[in-house]
Amino acid sequence: MKNGKSGKESGIALVAVLCTVLTVSLLVASAVAISQYAALETATFSGISRSFYVAEGAAARIRWLIMADHRKYPNRKLEQTEADAEGNDERFLADAAAHEMNYYGREISYRIEDAVGGIDISGSSPENNLRSYFTNSLQEENDPEFAKFCARLHDYADSDDLVSLNGLEQKGYRDEKLYNLPRNNKLQFTQELMYIPGFADYFQPDQFGRVTVFRLIPPEGTGALRGRPNLFSSPMELIKNKCKLSDKEAEDVEAVLKDWRSGNSLFSNSSNPGLEDRLLTYFSVTESGCYTVIVNTAAENSPGTTLIYSFRYNPAAKGSFEYYQFTYY
Repeated sequence: MKNGKSGKESGIALVAVLCTVLTVSLLVASAVAISQYAALETATFSGISRSFYVAEGAAARIRWLIMADHRKYPNRKLEQTEADAEGNDERFLADAAAHEMNYYGREISYRIEDAVGGIDISGSSPENNLRSYFTNSLQEENDPEFAKFCARLHDYADSDDLVSLNGLEQKGYRDEKLYNLPRNNKLQFTQELMYIPGFADYFQPDQFGRVTVFRLIPPEGTGALRGRPNLFSSPMELIKNKCKLSDKEAEDVEAVLKDWRSGNSLFSNSSNPGLEDRLLTYFSVTESGCYTVIVNTAAENSPGTTLIYSFRYNPAAKGSFEYYQFTYY
């Protein structure tokens, strides 16, 4: 009897020991997993934080390089690239070409655009500029919904509460559950257009939320962004509609711009002799002095951020400059 009782007690003790060992093992494994996760999380957040400093530092370097390029090459017409006698200069031009830079051991990519690109909607009648640049595929007599969007844009930016034909004022926005709209004043941000019903039927933002068909609206107190849109910094949709290009001619324009970014003179290899005149009637190939720079610090094995900033450079005023935007994505 004693032996049988002792055997039962030994079995219970064994089960208790095994349960204790299992519990301790689970606790140790959990502690190891949590520590590894915390280490990876810390590395990720520190990498992201570091990428902000890298982006800002690279942005400052690119801005100074643009200013240096201005001083060395005052002719800012993008038709034939100037270079030094040996042809070793790296140019910093607003041609929207993709570039790479090593910033203290970290590879970053960047692109320089002209801030004077797209349709100017900063005035009190933005719908007029919108109509003038979409005279091909979005003619109002053929697309009544586009006419309705233009009317709503007019009501959004005008200074009264009168509803124009097919327009929309405060009651209409309330019905759409869009309160405190419209502005009834000049637009302050291009993204405001997304509030207007019908916007998404015609325009789509890019990966950063920018509506590149429309020009950046300068903050209050800064200089206006006037002039014809820059050819290199305008979306092909806008170029095609304004110049009434066919699909084949639009492909020719893309080839011309690609050829320039490969180092050739503008229109040097174009097979359409009348294309240049049509493009230069509505678009400019001379830099405005206002730049939008897109800096991306993300790498294959490390997180990063994208910084988009715009500034005006005035070489006549002792190299002064003013910022229009400085936004991380």
